[in-house]
Amino acid sequence: MPRTKPGSQGGQKPDGQRPTGKGKNDTDRTPFRNMVEGERFMADISQIAPNPRNVREDWEWEEADFEDFVGNVEQHDVLQDPTVIAKAVFVLKFPDDAKHVPENALWVLGMGERRWRAAVRLGKKQLPVVLRNSSADKMDEVLWSENQSRKGLDPIQEAIIFQRFRTEQKLNAEQIAARLGKRGDKALSGSEISKKIKLLQLTDGPARRAVRQRKLGVDPAYQLLNKLRTTKKVEEAWALMEREGIGWQKALEALAPSEKKPSKKSEPQPNFSSTKTGTDIETPKLPAQGGSSDVSNKADAEARRARSIACQHVLSQRTYGEPDELAERLARSILVHAGEPAAQAGMTLLEGAGIPVPEAPLNGTGLARLADAIALASDEFRASSRSSSDWDEHDVRHIKQLVTEAGYAPSPTEAQHIASGAELQQ
Repeated sequence: MPRTKPGSQGGQKPDGQRPTGKGKNDTDRTPFRNMVEGERFMADISQIAPNPRNVREDWEWEEADFEDFVGNVEQHDVLQDPTVIAKAVFVLKFPDDAKHVPENALWVLGMGERRWRAAVRLGKKQLPVVLRNSSADKMDEVLWSENQSRKGLDPIQEAIIFQRFRTEQKLNAEQIAARLGKRGDKALSGSEISKKIKLLQLTDGPARRAVRQRKLGVDPAYQLLNKLRTTKKVEEAWALMEREGIGWQKALEALAPSEKKPSKKSEPQPNFSSTKTGTDIETPKLPAQGGSSDVSNKADAEARRARSIACQHVLSQRTYGEPDELAERLARSILVHAGEPAAQAGMTLLEGAGIPVPEAPLNGTGLARLADAIALASDEFRASSRSSSDWDEHDVRHIKQLVTEAGYAPSPTEAQHIASGAELQQ
């Protein structure tokens, strides 16, 4: 998103170079020398651009707590140097954001936008900064870390960062949670990440703003969106909650008093109002075999969990065109004959991959995507509900698919099946 910055003078200078002169902090613009990663230097504030990837909004710098921070900087100065990235490095790494970096900027902020803005507000001309070009490789992790250590991001801002990880780095919800680790003393979960990504479907309006202001919680907003299915209906529900002083369940009952399953037996639809969410599909637990141990049971559980994550990765990487008549008929057949557990598992895989579950009525690419997810979940159900010693050719094909499309690392037993092949059991 575009970010504002003060006007400035001067042209763009070479990457990783700074002015040198008679003194160490001289800002005479000639000549230039190469900069060293980690070097501290005085930079003209007018030549530092705010980071366009920072999800903070400009209006947040007008709030009372920021005014208090400005007063603290005025009294004690900046106690920790902001970090900057050479503009050329930033633009090379993030070409889509280049248009938001002013032409006259030499540096883009890495960490420390609050400190930079406070210095701007106080009319300072220069600011001590540290060159950290290497932070461009983990820009979103850096922004996440800094914002969590200060005033936390709101749920929509968090969702924007999560979505970047999904679209730019091709990570599923579970992998994003592992990458970002804890938020404060609480670990992130794939389920939380999936729910917040779904909230990006809300268009800018009172309900979305209520989520940002934490007046409408993430779970209630997710449930309303999942059940009412459209932003317009969610806005109606939020307006009713505000007007009547009621909870989201009562608002849902008022707006959708009789959500019934489709009456057509020929084309039943999966239950889209299910409240089940998460990142792992629940698979049947096998009875203990003779000689089995807690260690082997734990290994089986870890393998199932790893395959579930691999299934999510497969779905996140696939693209779907409009199905032809035959493909659409096959997709509908999968939905018609899938049991409730498989249908629920397919939707759970989509949620875990950060992919919105297609809304009814199903057709086109939405139909193809959901049918594919249910088919993949059915294969995983089959493999998980049978002892690996009973696996056949179908199960081995499923594992091979995860290896090929998701880079799944098979367990020793799975690798043995792949190497030797399994005879189809009649």
